[in-house]
Amino acid sequence: MNATKSVSLIAGSKHVRDKLSDFTLNIDTDEIPKVSEARNLGEGGFGVVTLGRLRKPDGSSVTVAVKRAIKNINNKICLEEAKIMAQFDHENVVNILAFQENPPIIAMEYMEWGCLIDALEINIERW
Repeated sequence: MNATKSVSLIAGSKHVRDKLSDFTLNIDTDEIPKVSEARNLGEGGFGVVTLGRLRKPDGSSVTVAVKRAIKNINNKICLEEAKIMAQFDHENVVNILAFQENPPIIAMEYMEWGCLIDALEINIERW
């Protein structure tokens, strides 16, 4: 298991916060939430995904999937992804919980069964 490390995540600068105003979690930048990353979950087109815990400003914490961008991904692309994700608020859509612009990091709800295809394969007998 990888050593646990923490990184500060905020909604970014005022410019970024304005663009991401519909976050599912209102982030108080005076009490910057922290993400503790524990283990690698996989890799995708965006970069590396790790399991983590997000400490919210109220002191509570939640398990999250942390997407850390690969080096050749432009910050603008990450911001666009975060803006699009922040627009959704539905029980069947994974919500974005925190965003850091530079370096690009997105903290999202953790899905116990993994990605959709894995969840379907694991639970095939239910269908």
